[in-house]
Amino acid sequence: MVSRVVRDVEKDELELFDAIDRVTPVLMEQAAADDAGRTLSAKTVEALRETRVAMLKAPVEVGGYEADPMFQIRVFEKIAYANSAAGWVAFVHADTGWVVGSGVSDDAAQAIFANEPLMAGLGMPVGTVQRVDGGYRVSGRWPYGSGSRHADFVSVHAFDDVAGQPGSGEPLDLLQLKTRWAVVPTRDVKFIDNWYVAHLPGTGSGDVEIDDVFVPDGYSFPARGLRWEVQRGGVSHHLPFQVNIAPEHIGFALGVARRALDEARTAATRRRSVPGAPVLADRGVFQMEFGRADLELEAVRELALAVMGQIWAVASTGAELDEAIAAKCVATISYVTQACCDLALRVHRYLGSSVTLPLDKPIQRVIRDLIGATQHAAADGGFIETYAHHLLQG
Repeated sequence: MVSRVVRDVEKDELELFDAIDRVTPVLMEQAAADDAGRTLSAKTVEALRETRVAMLKAPVEVGGYEADPMFQIRVFEKIAYANSAAGWVAFVHADTGWVVGSGVSDDAAQAIFANEPLMAGLGMPVGTVQRVDGGYRVSGRWPYGSGSRHADFVSVHAFDDVAGQPGSGEPLDLLQLKTRWAVVPTRDVKFIDNWYVAHLPGTGSGDVEIDDVFVPDGYSFPARGLRWEVQRGGVSHHLPFQVNIAPEHIGFALGVARRALDEARTAATRRRSVPGAPVLADRGVFQMEFGRADLELEAVRELALAVMGQIWAVASTGAELDEAIAAKCVATISYVTQACCDLALRVHRYLGSSVTLPLDKPIQRVIRDLIGATQHAAADGGFIETYAHHLLQG
């Protein structure tokens, strides 16, 4: 097991950014194939492995970067800009490294992370685990298995079959449920081919089924909903789950929105096929909309970095995040994702059918994937309501 070390953040960032830059042409080239195949292509997967982004959030003890939230935003932003499906899957891999790296036993961590695996994670508790000699037996079917088809392991979250669970007549509180995370090799997983969708098709997010698979002790760990006892990892591994996922969703939305504006700018400067038609970039109404969109994207990016910086400053002291600042962080996911989608759509409506409809045009893909991101539970507008409640209560 790698002992705890103090990582050189600047060196790590340069290393990761250089790796992403090297594979960006492959990620861009494969984006259409990823969508058509409804999962990442072999070339895209190999490109992600080369970046080591799957280790971005993993503890340093297992060879991870244990990156701070601001660093994470910039990394996911770059990958999502090149290929939105790859950006989505990359943050799933990285997030699963955060969960598994912090929770499994030392022996299991050493075995799992020996070859820097790609791991898919399914966070909503759905299936069940039952205690048996030497470990647990896991069964269930989980939806939204993004990135699972090419992963080495799948981490599933299941209900623990123990006494003392909240009764069926009581209000459901995820934080009070007794659950267990279990790490299963993909050879023991059945993939259900049901991912036929309009948004984020390239993520391969079909259902995952596990039928009475044995998971040895050490390869699973108990939780109370979305909290568990951290075995290794630094400041980032003690953040609440919903705060932890903020940088990845934010980075994804920012990167895809920037790609949408860049594609729109390219399309707007080309002459139309109709003789005498004005170049779109010369129209005042488009200039106003495009300028506003660019400024808004810069503004929401600065907001996101500032909020995550505030979170990190508090967490780095060892203090618990109070409810208000945690609510602000989670609300920022929703606000940034919705804002990125809205500004891209406002520009998109001026581009014309020859740019926005053909499947070989990148703009249609990034717009669809931005809309898909707004439908994730993390981007629910209810989190903004919760944040507003804290503000209004002073």
